[in-house]
Amino acid sequence: MTEEDEMTLNSAGEPGQGPSQGKSSSDLISALVAIIADATGVVVAFKSDHDPIYIAAGLTLLLCGLGLCFRSALPNDSRKLIAPVLLVMVGAFLLGAFANNAIKKDTAASNSAPSTSPHPTASSQKKVTDYDLAVTKPENGDLVSTFTDVRIHSRALGPGLHVWVLTKFKATQRLYPQGECDNFDGSNFACNHVQFSDPGDNKSVMQVSAIIVDDRGNSILQRYKSGFDSKESPISAIQTSATITVKRK
Repeated sequence: MTEEDEMTLNSAGEPGQGPSQGKSSSDLISALVAIIADATGVVVAFKSDHDPIYIAAGLTLLLCGLGLCFRSALPNDSRKLIAPVLLVMVGAFLLGAFANNAIKKDTAASNSAPSTSPHPTASSQKKVTDYDLAVTKPENGDLVSTFTDVRIHSRALGPGLHVWVLTKFKATQRLYPQGECDNFDGSNFACNHVQFSDPGDNKSVMQVSAIIVDDRGNSILQRYKSGFDSKESPISAIQTSATITVKRK
């Protein structure tokens, strides 16, 4: 065998020669990095709590790990395709994740916008926070009689809007409409002789709140003097006040 033949044999990777050892070391490093990348990708994806950004990161790491695995099995000329292919796939996943995340944020923002009455009048087109509706009498913790006068404060209401008082036992979900309140000075309403339980029902814990409704809601409430379940309300209030808790004498 000539010296030229020996050099050719060595460059081809005969066992025990330098080039073969270098290739084996490179494959071993690639395999280790691939395992680490795959494991990290799985952990990130499962810990993401469905956040698309983290899921994309996990899938990216998985793809990188798989790419490194395939790299050791491909001919030298084909390995040049690994980097651009991985970059394209990574970019596609990241773009999709960012787009999905943006859609989620837009949806959350639209869901948090204040709702309005499904049958608005000219006055009810204002934001519901404009009315500052509140029960001013009785106050939290007050003792009340069977029939007690209730006072409500609200900013001036336009035509077609009405203020009602609702009462309920604290331990139940059933609301009792107590009638429309009278506006006596523009921003204050009087709801006289509001009933808090039955005459013999002493020491009951009751709750009272006020609502603003339009003409349609006002007409519907007239038919529900016997009460309705708060989870199945027949009307859509334009605004509801904070709840006041009182006790029967």
